[in-house]
Amino acid sequence: MNRTWILAAAVVAIAGCNKNAASGGGTGGGSSSTGSGVCASGKVDLSKISGDWIVKDNIAQPEGSFPGNQYRIRFVGTPAADGSIKAMLAWRLDSRSYTGHYYKNALGGVLDLVEDMTDETIAQLRKNQDPGVPMRSAVKIEAADEGCVLSVSDETITYVGDKDIRKTSLGSLKMVPAPAGAKYSFVRCTEQRAVYFDGKADEGGAPVKVAAGTKVTAKLTGSKKDLEDCPSYDGDIYVDGELVAEKFAATVGTEDVPGPKGKVDHVPAVFWEAPITLKVGPPHGVEIHAYGECAGGRKLLAAACNLALTK
Repeated sequence: MNRTWILAAAVVAIAGCNKNAASGGGTGGGSSSTGSGVCASGKVDLSKISGDWIVKDNIAQPEGSFPGNQYRIRFVGTPAADGSIKAMLAWRLDSRSYTGHYYKNALGGVLDLVEDMTDETIAQLRKNQDPGVPMRSAVKIEAADEGCVLSVSDETITYVGDKDIRKTSLGSLKMVPAPAGAKYSFVRCTEQRAVYFDGKADEGGAPVKVAAGTKVTAKLTGSKKDLEDCPSYDGDIYVDGELVAEKFAATVGTEDVPGPKGKVDHVPAVFWEAPITLKVGPPHGVEIHAYGECAGGRKLLAAACNLALTK
């Protein structure tokens, strides 16, 4: 079934990319390698879990078969002495922060991850009376019987008064360490449908269709007055969650904005644009992470995303 994450007040979605502002954002692109001791014995040692993990096989969804790296988990460090651990989980264009706990048992242990939410948000959600509304993501992780593989149960939690109802979402998944050198997005998209493909953000409300195997320009425009004033700007671009261009230079210029009585205003703006090539397959998520080279170092200014279809 489609994974659906629900806001306390409403569902915010762009063609299958769902957001949950109440759950807290997460930052952090790039790569995070697994520690050398995680699979030293030929099997995952959950007490030493770390780094980036991706689903081993393709994931079947109504829109098509998605590559396994569309579902990815980044463990921030290893479990603390009390078993606690922080993680990020991304599914397609959506990325969220999680808090987990490792419990030791006779079978090698189990790790429970729950999407971060405030007590106030949970209290509001408990006023719900519909047991069919998924509200919070939960993930149960165990070591597979053999090999450097995680057995993952992807679930949702529904709050109905004082009851916590768990249901399967994407179901049972097998995860393996991410390939060496691969860099994935774990940044929450805050600017939906802000990435344009050859000048279009949508086609009559539907995702833009582009020719598979040909270059298309992905572009994000930011009004200079809304951005931190930095000496220079650059960006990273991700296609289907994986980095395809890093630190490409942005340009500063003017954007033509229609004004009153047919007048056109030339507004100072920053343009992040880079060529991408999309393969035949299910809807592609494209992200542009806009940075400014500002005082104190490189700073994330915006995280934009959109979907594109291939034809």
